[in-house]
Amino acid sequence: MPNLRSAKKRLRQGAKRQAHNKSLKSKARTAVKKFQEELEAGNVENARKLMQAAFSQLDKNSKRNLVNKNHVARRKSSLASALNKVAATKN
Repeated sequence: MPNLRSAKKRLRQGAKRQAHNKSLKSKARTAVKKFQEELEAGNVENARKLMQAAFSQLDKNSKRNLVNKNHVARRKSSLASALNKVAATKN
């Protein structure tokens, strides 16, 4: 437990930031899950819209340094290829 006033403040700030960052990461995970559910259901058009929302959340997290940019690029690539794979089987 910190003794100095400034250290106590940093502890409070860190806890607040941790909670905020956790919620942002959760939003991205939720967006990806919604996209995957629509994709599994076979709704390609709706999945395209949800993919854009998922990409947006992932990019925001990357911009805020919550996740590594290469991790985001890999996720976006795999989501896009999954969509293209399902779209190709529909046609």
